[in-house]
Amino acid sequence: MDKPMNLEKNIPLDKIILNTRDAFGENKEFITWNSANQFLKLYTAKYWEHEDERIHFHIQWVGNYTVSGSFLMPNEEIADNQFLEGIVQDYIQGKLLIPIHLTSASQFDKLTHSVSFLSEYIGFNSASTNSYDQLLSYGEGMNNIKYQKDRDSLKASLARLFEKHPYLTDIFDEAKSFYTLIPTLKNRTHFFKEYLLREGKRDITKALDATITGDDDAARLEMESLKSLINRIREENNIVDERHTQDGMTIYQIYPLDLKEIPSADTPFNDFLSKDMRDRILHVRTAVIADSSQPEHTIFYSCYQQCLENVLQLPFEKRSHRMVSRMVFNQLRLYNISKSRRVVLIDLYDPFSVGITGYGKNIREDCELEAAS
Repeated sequence: MDKPMNLEKNIPLDKIILNTRDAFGENKEFITWNSANQFLKLYTAKYWEHEDERIHFHIQWVGNYTVSGSFLMPNEEIADNQFLEGIVQDYIQGKLLIPIHLTSASQFDKLTHSVSFLSEYIGFNSASTNSYDQLLSYGEGMNNIKYQKDRDSLKASLARLFEKHPYLTDIFDEAKSFYTLIPTLKNRTHFFKEYLLREGKRDITKALDATITGDDDAARLEMESLKSLINRIREENNIVDERHTQDGMTIYQIYPLDLKEIPSADTPFNDFLSKDMRDRILHVRTAVIADSSQPEHTIFYSCYQQCLENVLQLPFEKRSHRMVSRMVFNQLRLYNISKSRRVVLIDLYDPFSVGITGYGKNIREDCELEAAS
């Protein structure tokens, strides 16, 4: 490694903790890079034949700057006196999407012309990784000359790429707007946001691929799809129950009739409720035929699966999960389960009772009115 240049600002090393044997070994603490490297030299010289062992590291600098990670133990003795510094620098630069092992402009151009790299780079949030930039620029043991050279080479390569493909600027601007929007959404679960990110990234990746291959018209079509997604997200952001949004209907398998027959949740649909509902849906999918000797939840999901299959035979516009719930309520009678207990089971296990107070009671009332008519 090149010798780092002296800078006015310096972030001194506090300590290094190494843990061998795939993190099952004893913690070894060091206060200098040299002592840590000497330990690694001796350790690998003795155990280098164990090629699949990972060594975990935790590096702490003054000012509460920390980096933690792991690396595969070399299958040969270490000769580099700055081996660990190189491992840590490679790890940090990787977090910034700045490769450490590229040495020529053509190698950087090959990287930046890759759609997989661009799709990751376009969603990169530099503000959240400012501490990494600080460490690489001023941290003791880090090679700031190498970092600045790699950073500048990447910027120069991207500049050449944007000059060759001007529409990339529009794609990046729209993509940044999308990636900035998602974290600000109100009343949306992590699962919902992850779904939106996947949908948006698909459009962005297709647009990048099209413009890199010279088809800006196709790229514009993908960007129109992304803009439509952004507009829809903004228009529906005031809907408290994410299941009642257009994307929520897809995620949670909501039918159009459900929007009328199943009320919105009383409170924002949070991560706990989302997981509860998805877990119940999974139980339906994996249900087996049950008899009266089975536990109640097994009986319930067996009935639910059978009733859902019946509803799926109907035209799409006539399907309803509340209809499934009513059918389940009636079918549970065949297992000699009382009405009051069926209400409890609906609330406990029905995927569409999640977040809705009194759903089981409402289903009972529906069934009793239906029977009386």
